[in-house]
Amino acid sequence: MLPIYIKSMIKKYGEIYIIFDKDTHPDFESVQSKIRNSKLKSRDGSPVKMYAIIAIPCFEYWLLIHRKETFKPFLSSLELKDEWKKLWNGEYEKNTTKIFSQIINESSLLNAISRAKKSRDCGTVNNKNPWTNVDELVWHLMNISNFFNKNIS
Repeated sequence: MLPIYIKSMIKKYGEIYIIFDKDTHPDFESVQSKIRNSKLKSRDGSPVKMYAIIAIPCFEYWLLIHRKETFKPFLSSLELKDEWKKLWNGEYEKNTTKIFSQIINESSLLNAISRAKKSRDCGTVNNKNPWTNVDELVWHLMNISNFFNKNIS
């Protein structure tokens, strides 16, 4: 069952991107299947395209590959976060704003996109660690926002 706010978004938009970690998700494969097999319709009756945006073991893998290419398996999100802390001098909190200001530039994003594609080349979503397709959503957002035609700081 989808929460009411998602149902209202579905009627308004033609595409929905659902981002989630595998980490210790008990119904990981089931969630992917529900997204893939969705038959939801928008207000005008057209099908709503739904995309599963996944990070294995966790979203922090996407952040990590902005700074470092790595495809070594992580036993848990905690192990990955320890790797992250090494790159950021022991600092990591989900709301640490300086992290995003340091990775939100064209070079960093393009490196992360390339590394995410490589992570997918190494395996499939159900048997790969690490693995992510967050870059697909980011690439889509960059294109619709005209990112490549703007000066960013």
